[in-house]
Amino acid sequence: MISTLKIERLGHEGDGIGFNEAGNQVFVPYALPGETVRVYEHQNRGELIEIVEKSPDRVDPKCQHFTDCGGCNMQHLSEPAYLSWKTSLIVDALSKQGIDDVDMLPIVSVLPGSRRRAAFSFKAAKDGVHLGFHGKKSSQIITPKECPVLDPVLEKHLVSKRGFSALARQVVRAKKEERMTATLGINGVSIDMTGRDPGKNRNQVEEFWNATSPFWKVMLNDELVSHDPGDDLVKSGDFNLATVPGAFLQAVSSAEAALVEHSISFLKGSKNCADLFSGIGTFSFPMARFAKVTAIESQQAALNALKQTASRTQKIKAIATIRRDLFKHPLSELELRKFDAILFDPPRAGARAQCEQIAKSKIRKVAAVSCNPISFARDAKTLIDGGFKLISLLPVDQFLWSNHVEMSAHFER
Repeated sequence: MISTLKIERLGHEGDGIGFNEAGNQVFVPYALPGETVRVYEHQNRGELIEIVEKSPDRVDPKCQHFTDCGGCNMQHLSEPAYLSWKTSLIVDALSKQGIDDVDMLPIVSVLPGSRRRAAFSFKAAKDGVHLGFHGKKSSQIITPKECPVLDPVLEKHLVSKRGFSALARQVVRAKKEERMTATLGINGVSIDMTGRDPGKNRNQVEEFWNATSPFWKVMLNDELVSHDPGDDLVKSGDFNLATVPGAFLQAVSSAEAALVEHSISFLKGSKNCADLFSGIGTFSFPMARFAKVTAIESQQAALNALKQTASRTQKIKAIATIRRDLFKHPLSELELRKFDAILFDPPRAGARAQCEQIAKSKIRKVAAVSCNPISFARDAKTLIDGGFKLISLLPVDQFLWSNHVEMSAHFER
């Protein structure tokens, strides 16, 4: 059915929302508030056919693959309107938990061409190997000729036939979609991917990759197959952090710097801090400049990397490490008594169980970092119900032109 709709607002995934003649919501990708659009309507989705009346906030997209590639969904929205919408994702989530009148700082946004880590999909096709990003809500892999969000080094390897696709061609398995994560570190680009094991030809493949691959390190199915001399390091402010495949890393260094500065500035003056969900120590090392730190993380390899960094880093206080699954076994109220401040940076699921314990404790300062407004708002409600006040919140637009937003928050009581 073809309908004409007036778009009233943007949804949380960036789709325009209008109402059909029956009064039902219709979600229209790439439509903007204030626009009148003609759409092919199916259930509650609308496929954009024509923009009858255009929004003044509509701009030309930055990439030729926009609307085909699912990596970006907001390139058509002007920057002021886009950043306002990103901020609203946090405001709306907090409001649903009854949290209003928050001291919200201006959102920090990253520049195009700044992403140092990206995940790609690849699979065999009749014309070779398709490597790139999925189309919007599709299993089709779009092989891009450009990608304006990536660091130019990663973009070069993405579009070059001698780059990522050259590796993919050697390991792709028939009828199976593979994954590849590329990270730009201090010593070069490292690759972590799935694919066909070379088997008996493994030695020859390793020798070939070591001799010809432009990448600093290649991991295949969690096993090292190619590696140039040196340590696996990423830049994090003034620190060179050791890292490992699979360890969490903020995708853009400037976004990481904003999150670190906002959270760490709040904790200065503390003497004994816990860094929960610490990963490789992105927050542990800045904290260790003024306080003893206990870094708690479930991934042993990440903790080993953190210890490696600590062993060669000077002018910091002691960093103790504990391997622990904080989802299943959060620090108890009793265990929290040794700390005077807490920082947590959990995965998207948030830190529900841990926040319940923090709320019961006598901790007075909590710095919270999150990549999910919904789980953050839920955890914030738990802390506030425990007597904390949310006194400062910094939104960070790390994933440019997407519907993802990060945040750093200060809680105090």
